[in-house]
Amino acid sequence: MVNLESARKILSGLKNHINIEKISENTIKQNKKGSYMKHLNLTIRIILLIGLVVFLVDCGDDDGVTKPLHGWAVGSNVDGYGTIIHTKNGGITWVRQGSSEMIPDVSLDDVAAVDRKNVWVVGLNSAGEGGVSYGTILRTTDGGESWTRQGSGSVILDVGLSGVSAVDGEVAWVVGSKGTVLHTIDGGITWVQQAQGMLPDAQFQMVSAFDRNTVWAVGTKDNGTKAFIIHTTDGGASWVMQGENDIPNDVHGLIDVHAFNRNIAWTVGEGCTALVTTDGGNTWSNKSPQCGLLHINGVCAVNDQVAWLAVDSNNIDYTTDGGDTWVSQTADSAVGVTVSSALLGVTAKNDRTAWIVGSNPIGDNKAIILHTTDGGNNWRAQTSPANSFLRRVSFAGALR
Repeated sequence: MVNLESARKILSGLKNHINIEKISENTIKQNKKGSYMKHLNLTIRIILLIGLVVFLVDCGDDDGVTKPLHGWAVGSNVDGYGTIIHTKNGGITWVRQGSSEMIPDVSLDDVAAVDRKNVWVVGLNSAGEGGVSYGTILRTTDGGESWTRQGSGSVILDVGLSGVSAVDGEVAWVVGSKGTVLHTIDGGITWVQQAQGMLPDAQFQMVSAFDRNTVWAVGTKDNGTKAFIIHTTDGGASWVMQGENDIPNDVHGLIDVHAFNRNIAWTVGEGCTALVTTDGGNTWSNKSPQCGLLHINGVCAVNDQVAWLAVDSNNIDYTTDGGDTWVSQTADSAVGVTVSSALLGVTAKNDRTAWIVGSNPIGDNKAIILHTTDGGNNWRAQTSPANSFLRRVSFAGALR
């Protein structure tokens, strides 16, 4: 696929070539018929090539291959409704979306952007149609111009929903309290409960789907005393426990999970815990950095070696060797991030470009948005239009 910048260079070269080969009326009159036809054929070929380049550029901006400039972040409710903010330019500017008519007055805890048009958001339970309270699932198919609540109290329990992962515009998973695992294959028109009775007291924190079959979900169980991992390879028809012998006994909860492919996935959580599998979850290796008892709240795997972690107390960890060693990165306090700041969600385009969101519990400015384009050597602040505790971030075309 030709990217936009390459296409522009091709077009520029073609224009110069056309200028060189341009045939004036006087030249046409002077040339023989054969020479004229030769130049005419060349001109036609160039015009057709320009059309092909334009077509490729247009395709390159289609939803299926959107460059990761369109992003969303979600957070706590402010001014009567939950926070959804959106950027079309990589975070140079962010705008708030929705209204109190579209979005319930609850905290929104996760977001999954499929492309620049299709996005899911989940959050705490609130009253819906008929006054019945159930977990919040929101969907947009127009880039956030409008948001529609999905599901009903007959299918979704009256619980908070904390994680969402979408494979495409039709297939997604949502998890939450009381062992809730929900699945849709029709864009959210219907939601079906999965893993029923498997972990009835569990607080699922996050879910990550690599494709329509391969999914991981993590959280805490046994009244918040034991972390767990569950996994499916058949789209949720059956789920199995994983990592029971690999999760340290003193780890009470896992907070985030990211499936890079069918074999490689990361999960992170309490007590500065970071675990990785490279064999589809048969075994999980402890790759925890040195961050004491801080919670690791977010993880994004860039490839089989590179990953970013979002950690409490303004800590960012970065590995380029599969977690054997970690480089500690910190946003400068000049951007409004301090030791009390909680960094919660992370997504990345590649090993140089990433975004992190979080919150400041102290001070007037609650929202944190950080962005790097140099592998984390420098993290620059971006401005949120809502003074909200931001929890998660997702960019169309990025890794999560």
